[in-house]
Amino acid sequence: MRAWFLDARYAARALRRNPVLTAVAVLSLAIGIGANTAIFSLMEALLYRSLPVRAPERLVLLKSPGGWSGTVETSYGDAVSLSWPKYRALADQSSAVFEGLMARFPFAASIAARSQTDAGSGEMVTGNYFDLLGVRPALGRVLSEADTKTRGGSPVAVLSYGYWTRRFGGDPGVLNQSIVVNAVPLTVVGVTQKGFRSAGSGEAPDVFAPITLEGELTPAFSPVFDNPHAYWVNVFGRLRDGVSREQAATRIAPVWARILQGDADRLPPRASREKYLKRPLELAAGGNGISAIRNDFEAPLYLLMGMVGLVLLLACANVANLLLARAAARGREIAIRMSLGASRGRLVRDALTESVLLSLAGGIGALAVASFAAQLIVRTLPANMSGAELVVEMDGRVLAFTFLVSVATGLLFGSAPAWRTTNPDVANALKAGANAPRGHARFRQTLVAGQIAISALLLVSAGLFAQSMRNLRTLDPGFRAGELVSFSVNPRLIGYSSDRSKRLFEDVGRELRAVSGVSAVTMAKWPMLAGMMDISGYEMVDGSTAAVSQNYVGVGFFGSIGMPLISGREFADGDAAGAPGVAIVNEEFVRRFLPDRSPLGVRLNTRRAKKPLEIVGVVKDAKSDDLKERTKPFIYLPEAQDGAAGPMTFYVRTRLEPGGLANSIRAIVGRLDSTLPVSGPQTVRQQIEDSVFLDRMISALALVFALIATTLAAIGLYGVVAWAVARRRREIGIRMALGAAPGSIVRMVLTEVAALAGVGIAIAIPLWVVSGRLVHSLLFGVTERDPSAFVLAVAVLAATAGAAGMVPAWRAARIDPSLAMRND
Repeated sequence: MRAWFLDARYAARALRRNPVLTAVAVLSLAIGIGANTAIFSLMEALLYRSLPVRAPERLVLLKSPGGWSGTVETSYGDAVSLSWPKYRALADQSSAVFEGLMARFPFAASIAARSQTDAGSGEMVTGNYFDLLGVRPALGRVLSEADTKTRGGSPVAVLSYGYWTRRFGGDPGVLNQSIVVNAVPLTVVGVTQKGFRSAGSGEAPDVFAPITLEGELTPAFSPVFDNPHAYWVNVFGRLRDGVSREQAATRIAPVWARILQGDADRLPPRASREKYLKRPLELAAGGNGISAIRNDFEAPLYLLMGMVGLVLLLACANVANLLLARAAARGREIAIRMSLGASRGRLVRDALTESVLLSLAGGIGALAVASFAAQLIVRTLPANMSGAELVVEMDGRVLAFTFLVSVATGLLFGSAPAWRTTNPDVANALKAGANAPRGHARFRQTLVAGQIAISALLLVSAGLFAQSMRNLRTLDPGFRAGELVSFSVNPRLIGYSSDRSKRLFEDVGRELRAVSGVSAVTMAKWPMLAGMMDISGYEMVDGSTAAVSQNYVGVGFFGSIGMPLISGREFADGDAAGAPGVAIVNEEFVRRFLPDRSPLGVRLNTRRAKKPLEIVGVVKDAKSDDLKERTKPFIYLPEAQDGAAGPMTFYVRTRLEPGGLANSIRAIVGRLDSTLPVSGPQTVRQQIEDSVFLDRMISALALVFALIATTLAAIGLYGVVAWAVARRRREIGIRMALGAAPGSIVRMVLTEVAALAGVGIAIAIPLWVVSGRLVHSLLFGVTERDPSAFVLAVAVLAATAGAAGMVPAWRAARIDPSLAMRND
């Protein structure tokens, strides 16, 4: 240990004697390691972080993928949801496998407390939820089994620690006070422990309530409790000690088969009994919780991690070049040490110690770079990103990653220079004026060619993502997003009936139209570009059936949002609840189902409506779920004929400043019902920007990494060319003494620069052919083989190489022949 300490002290003194080299190396490594740490910290927060609960590695998530026949009531999808009867049956028959099973269901919440109503989120949980997770209260108590013994019983709530401190200022007096959640009075019995948010990774519910209050808190979803084919709860289990996931899955399989057999007689019509009975039950690792956004971020983060890995390789190559240049200058010193008896192993160890010290210093700087970069990315997240709360911390796992990367980086960039510069040819190295071996030059040129190849890959990626982002920004969504503001209200959350909800919507629309500067107001049941559109089965004129996306919209919807009418008419006031059923379809619907006839007047039957629908209009195709979706058939129905009014999104076209309009909207809704929270308001342009956040993030980071890579490659190229010119100083002097013009010297140097750049680009071409397909799924409107991106990358690299080589070439052309030959 003492020997390593002495080596480190000697290495530190050596680095202090070369402050410029040390500073450049540390800065390069801080950027390279910092970029890797920043992306890893995001991956750790989104993909790898365990729930802050007792023994998270013993938790499993129960899944049954493949699609069900029934009713799905959760945003997570039926693959990770079970029905309440299935959950209860599994809980009762699996005590030999699990310590317990718990269920949870996230829901939108209107929370009224202390004369203020907020739009928030909640989570209904079973009574053993907190106990099974090992979560303790910070105040009062958490929910217990007694709170979920009876349906509709125990009207209590537990506040999350974050909501308690944010909304109530951490006041302990909130205990036993009443709050109103979705029009249901609940008594606050406790606050969760600090640091715990939810079993839903990235979620931050404000309140937890007994799951037996489902009928009261989410009346729009009821009745689902007794339906074995209504899949809405996420189920977690804690494995008993000594039971592995594989063993548990094997033991629970016969129990699951009996449950399916018992439910098969209640299958919905047209469901396949045989297929239903073959449904598997899988036990996935549950220690990281369940996440609604994890799948969206996984592929982009892995891609970005690959990019920053390449940036780090470039930084390593640059530092290796610096160390090679420094070692070449120390060739005589190294030879003297070896002649005095120093072993090659000892010299290699000294060199590696310097490298590791450099990388550790870079790692310390990398933490600051990573913290700033990660927080900057988090601050750009959309405000409505599924209610997610992303906390990026430089925790133990991130620190360990940074330390390991720093040490590995030091060994990586230090090994080759250390081995190559401890040349055993002592006699040659002791000669005055001896040059570094030619192998050094070839090795440094190889490093630079590799840097150029990596830079080309990153530049091509950045170019493709920039084109993809441009395609999204210039894409016509099918309506005019400018001067359009949206906001949502959901009166059903606070107990409104359908009729009362409709009257409220009419009042809100009427008062908004009276606001000065508002030119149009309309509404839609499901917001555009939010991935929430409804799908229903329709019977076509030829007797076939098809599942078609649909939405309920208000009078004047298409004119208000700027969606052109192709033929027919818009919905009118006469299309009321008791009037004949009508529908408006898009162009793709006509192309797909009515290609050879006029759609106007065609009647459609739907499973939900009791009366046929007559097509009265055709509108232009528009994006409904997201900008990247393929054009699909779509049916619009009058909001007045929706028998189950629920949430409603209003669209207001105005020239007013959005902030002022937002105040007017809240004031109007507050006058009509002070207990009704408003979600938004938000400009539709901002909503579109939020919908392409991932594409924007990838495009911006790819460009940043490509610019960093190109800068590092330019520095490396400059260093190699400048070093080569210095080595050939006598040769250049002789050439000029024999009559070579300065211009020919410049051309000679730049020709070598072009050769290096050409080799790097040639290496990049097959690499891109192999790796380009990795980005295919993340592009829009452009393929990974688009030649324009590669041409642009080559142009940028050519200009960069020319700039990097021009200064050494200019200096070479100014060499004085007499001085060059005299000083050699």
